[in-house]
Amino acid sequence: MLLAVAGPSPDSGWILDWLAERTPTLVDEFGSFYAWLEGGHGGATLLLWMPSAWLEEALPQLPRRFKGRIVLGLDGSEGHGVPFGRALDWAAPRYALVLQAGQGLGNCFPGRKEVAEGLWVPWDDPRPPRRLEVPLGAGLAYWEERAYPPWQARP
Repeated sequence: MLLAVAGPSPDSGWILDWLAERTPTLVDEFGSFYAWLEGGHGGATLLLWMPSAWLEEALPQLPRRFKGRIVLGLDGSEGHGVPFGRALDWAAPRYALVLQAGQGLGNCFPGRKEVAEGLWVPWDDPRPPRRLEVPLGAGLAYWEERAYPPWQARP
């Protein structure tokens, strides 16, 4: 499944309300919104992770018929890694499709880390990664280590 998403929509809040009325939903401690879309019997769970502002454009492109479950994970952060890790825990998917700005599909990642604000280096660089305090709102925050290991999708 390839979704072509141009960019954020100014207001997709009504869609969140609509999903909350019709599907099981959850908002986690990072402010990420989840909606479980149930398909036919069989199949596997797919986590579709994207910035929440892209939902209005991406939702109509989802298949109308599918087997298994699609968990829409709407990232409330600004692309931080910890909320995605939490999404993997909540949804326990067999597959994950991550929508990000850019072009094309990725099936591998060489690994990168941020050693200073805006300075990204290869994974094997000896410098330690930057630790970033990410605010959650209501006076809460968490620390994120800005290091993302390499990965390769299974064929």
